Amino acid sequence: MERYARWARDYDRDVMVLGYQLPPVVAGLFGRHVPKGAGAVLDIGCGTGLIGLALKALGYGGMTGADLSEAMLSVAASRGCYDATVKADLAQPLDFPDGSFFSIVASGVFTQGHAPASAFAELARLLARGGRFVVTWRADGDHADVYRAAADDLAAQGVWRLLDHSEPYVVFPLSEEDAGVLNVVSVYEKL
Repeated sequence: MERYARWARDYDRDVMVLGYQLPPVVAGLFGRHVPKGAGAVLDIGCGTGLIGLALKALGYGGMTGADLSEAMLSVAASRGCYDATVKADLAQPLDFPDGSFFSIVASGVFTQGHAPASAFAELARLLARGGRFVVTWRADGDHADVYRAAADDLAAQGVWRLLDHSEPYVVFPLSEEDAGVLNVVSVYEKL
């Protein structure tokens, strides 16, 4: 939390100079599978609001941004893309009723040392029937298997089904140091 509090002001610049690819790929798959005006959107782990800005530019509204870092939420709230911003911890139950959101987007959240894979079940609870969950996770390293297994388990239980996914791609293409950081984006539909 201290790291993100110190980093909030410079985060966008620091990741953009590395060619940060999560926002355009996530927004592209979100736009492909979530009809505009379909219902409320939760950007969980919204950070400084980069995904919210991208979705607003594509014509989406009714968005709530949620993050554990108050400093990052402050930046996100100042952007004007969210109707509300709330502090949320994905290691705990979230304070929203069942089926509150038609879509949930989680970009850069499910990675080692961040949100636990167990949070997928809680996020599925928040999705309305027919709603969409657009999520990224690291595609490199053993921790990728943990997230994939948790998502696959919910599919096997009939909670959601996989609609689409990207191929693994380099998140920071302008950084030699981070050339091995790969992500995938997956889209699930709540059954």
